[in-house]
Amino acid sequence: MVKIITLFSITAILLVGYWAYIDSNKRKEQNMLQLIQEANKTILTVENNPHNNMALTK
Repeated sequence: MVKIITLFSITAILLVGYWAYIDSNKRKEQNMLQLIQEANKTILTVENNPHNNMALTK
């Protein structure tokens, strides 16, 4: 009985750890995608600004 409880506990701990790892990676990916989208919006804003001197250097 003790072996079964120990095996179940270890399995549960491993599953929770794996779930936390996957969740962390998904959050990092979402944050990176959000950062990229914000950067693209900023780049478009700068490129479309008629008073921007950088547009003339292309």
